[in-house]
Amino acid sequence: MIPIGVTDGGDVVGVKDHNELKSVAQSVAHSADPSIAIEVESLGDVLKVTIPAQHSKPYSFKGKFFMREGASSQQMSRDEIRAFLFSEGLIHFDETPCSP
Repeated sequence: MIPIGVTDGGDVVGVKDHNELKSVAQSVAHSADPSIAIEVESLGDVLKVTIPAQHSKPYSFKGKFFMREGASSQQMSRDEIRAFLFSEGLIHFDETPCSP
């Protein structure tokens, strides 16, 4: 869950235009590949964005893959993407091309 209109310290500062922020959140979710289903709910001055667990991993945004490291997202390297695909069983050793 991502609260919009709340500071890192937990203070409610609110949002001015709920509809515009809902539209931005939906646009970002649909820009992912594959698109991500999200739920956006108005709770007074705060927007609550819920991202249910997804099963079609990995996801990319604007052609780049990211992974969460602590409180930030880091772009994945080619080797990290490959390792992730192997770990998820999406690529099998016997299906990878060999170099001469």
